[in-house]
Amino acid sequence: MGSETHFLNKISSMQLDFVDQEFEIITLPGAHMNERQLSRSKIDQGIHTYASNRGTSSPQMNPFIALVNHDTNEFNGKAYGFAFVYSGNHKFEVEKDQIEQLRLNVGINNYGFAWKLNKGAEFQTSEVVLTYSDRGLNQMSQTFHHFIKEHIIRSRYKDMERPISWLIIGRQHISTLLKKNCCH
Repeated sequence: MGSETHFLNKISSMQLDFVDQEFEIITLPGAHMNERQLSRSKIDQGIHTYASNRGTSSPQMNPFIALVNHDTNEFNGKAYGFAFVYSGNHKFEVEKDQIEQLRLNVGINNYGFAWKLNKGAEFQTSEVVLTYSDRGLNQMSQTFHHFIKEHIIRSRYKDMERPISWLIIGRQHISTLLKKNCCH
């Protein structure tokens, strides 16, 4: 808490540096009804940005990346997974420098972001869930699923069946179901 008013124009939830490791990056871009298409590429020198400024985490760019070795597959190899627990504008910046060091920054996308932080006020950034697997992408994915089920989903809903998405059955049907089943 500060003694002056400040303006936040960029804020990260996480920064992590890697040395002496050669990585490829996995992202999950997509489109409406074609979500989470795995994209895997080598990380060259420079700054690489994976972001969304649509106002939500969308099927176009999921707030997730993985850093993996070139030989990592579903069941073998090292994988570092990063999931931003925020459904708004987000940005993952990966920078590889001239001596092969890698820096990862994850946070709210600074596109259109401005926050007035009044004297004595606080600003809490969104969380990033990190996981490591030395047994491939499947183990990384299972660790994420277990953590989210046990620690993020509220206990009341943790073991319930999930409803079908409104994208499939339509908004009108969802509205009818909500009116019928809500608040009894």
